[in-house]
Amino acid sequence: MAKSDTFKKTHQDIGGLVGQIVQRLNPARLEKDADTSREISRLLANLTGTLNFHLTMEDKLLYPYMLGVHEDGAADMAQQYMSEMGGLAKAYEQFTKKWSSREEIRTHAEQFCNETRSLFDAMGKRIEREEAELYPLYDGH
Repeated sequence: MAKSDTFKKTHQDIGGLVGQIVQRLNPARLEKDADTSREISRLLANLTGTLNFHLTMEDKLLYPYMLGVHEDGAADMAQQYMSEMGGLAKAYEQFTKKWSSREEIRTHAEQFCNETRSLFDAMGKRIEREEAELYPLYDGH
């Protein structure tokens, strides 16, 4: 078992929740169907919990370990990822505050769908980079 397996597992969980939300990103349906906005709100709450767990694990385990590795640029890479993550985490926090109401999602469905896709795209790119760059380095030390 690789050290990064738990991180990768939470990435899979995040991807599954994102996929379920994306399937429901239809502005016309959101405006008319309260059940869809209710389900999206539930899925966003689950996603937030999973993301918070993942970020806490990274902050408590991955980054402190990597900052102590003084070879292969591990500490520098960890510092770079930590700096970048702060911006993405803040964007997600602002997103969840803005879209915390099912009524707000329904009233501004098109804007919600656009912002959700944009945020999820950024998250997906971050996950891909972590799995391609950061985790292999972590596993190798």
